Amino acid sequence: MGSSPSGASITVDRANLVYDPKAVNLDFDLQFSGFGRTNPVLGGGVQLPAGSPLTPASLFRGGQFQQPNQQELQQGLLFMLPGQPPRHWDELSQDEQNAATQLLTSAATIIQQQISGWNDQHLTPETLSASYHLDLNRFVKVQSAMKILTRRLTQN
Repeated sequence: MGSSPSGASITVDRANLVYDPKAVNLDFDLQFSGFGRTNPVLGGGVQLPAGSPLTPASLFRGGQFQQPNQQELQQGLLFMLPGQPPRHWDELSQDEQNAATQLLTSAATIIQQQISGWNDQHLTPETLSASYHLDLNRFVKVQSAMKILTRRLTQN
């Protein structure tokens, strides 16, 4: 019998437990937040685009989360300058890069605060927002999984 924090329980009778690593999948929903807004004081903002190499998992080294270096920030963020579409650091002119330096510093501070919180909690990527998926179709053949159960109702 198993139980959950909500109090729901399940009882399993006459069951075999089989482990297949291909059927078990862990997904982590650990992300940086606080990006995508324009800061009028700084004259722009930064975005963390989908598929960015700047992820919490990429910064988990040596048993804890590490602060990204300047190159990781430059490669992982899009910079939003007034009147311009969001662009990568390498696409900015030298003058635009000079103007975006404060945005880079601000992004580093946002990330550093989140990293400090995660490290203070002594959590790893495996324990932060992990969800567990079990694909039972990998354990049994489709034809053996498809059974029709009927119950005959009779009236007296």
